Amino acid sequence: MKRLALLALALTGCLGPQDDASQVHDLRVIAASFSPPEVMAPSCAGLLGGGLGNLGGGGDAGFSFDAGMFNPNASLLALASYAVPIRMQWLVLDPEGRDIDYELRACADTSDLTCVDAGFVSLAAGTMKPGTLDFTAPLGITFSSGTLQGFLSGDGGQPLLLDVLNRDSFKGLGGFRMPVVLHVTAGAEQVFAQKLMVYSCKLFDDQKANVQPQITGINVLGESWPESLDGGPTRSFSLGSGELEMVPDDFTALEEDYVVNSFQLTPVRLKESWKFSWHTSLGRFTPTTSGGTNFTGELNKPRSNWLPRLDGGTAALVETDVDFWVVVRDGRGGESWVQRKAHFTP
Repeated sequence: MKRLALLALALTGCLGPQDDASQVHDLRVIAASFSPPEVMAPSCAGLLGGGLGNLGGGGDAGFSFDAGMFNPNASLLALASYAVPIRMQWLVLDPEGRDIDYELRACADTSDLTCVDAGFVSLAAGTMKPGTLDFTAPLGITFSSGTLQGFLSGDGGQPLLLDVLNRDSFKGLGGFRMPVVLHVTAGAEQVFAQKLMVYSCKLFDDQKANVQPQITGINVLGESWPESLDGGPTRSFSLGSGELEMVPDDFTALEEDYVVNSFQLTPVRLKESWKFSWHTSLGRFTPTTSGGTNFTGELNKPRSNWLPRLDGGTAALVETDVDFWVVVRDGRGGESWVQRKAHFTP
């Protein structure tokens, strides 16, 4: 339901073999959160195309890729449910604290990880400091004075939302996804980060739009690690502490049950299995990602160990404040993060 692609395109080339995804030692985008993570039309009326066959059953029941699920000639009124503002938050980090130039784009081709190969729409541009870029805008259609208007124009002048529908590899089965790309530059470094905005329609009575996953707390060695209210550290670590195990508070009650449609257009009931990624301004995490369910159905423990060493241990450790970021993803496009700060003494 969602893909977040990070492309490090520094002039020096790709990331080196010793790079660790948890070490924030250069310009990078480590997370993106769209709220809501999915926009679901309350009905599929006016959106369905010829690929649905017979929903009531019979020999022709099911889905046809040739015809598609969504109607490529859907009217503006049929798409009115998608005229909602999307809050887009991007976590952009740079240990040097440099000014970062950015441009936010939307396009129609999910394989275009930079949104430059075909038609695109520039949503915002400017300069920011490291931290969270926060921008809110509709991505395909808007209301103004009670009137539907404001389609973003895609390649060849086609409305962007319809262009996304027509390019979708699965012909709208399971919804369709609009690529949004953030391009950031600081000095000689540049990064393209892509996230997909999910649009769908309600085909079954018990279908519900995705809800953003939330990390309710972080524990270190079994003790709660509170959030900083004044920007200062709320825990103290030392080199003698060794590896520190960190785990999120129990979140299993927040993992949603959800419904998708099969190729026969029957409901398939699933359950989320959240995954976590771990990042730090000093040292590294192992593993860098945890949680989720593997292909055998086995649940992986959502934990990671922090090791206070720098890039293979070649740099001297000094007394300093350390930032930590923990990102949660629900596998359906939902994503959020928390930040913690600690004081480290060698």
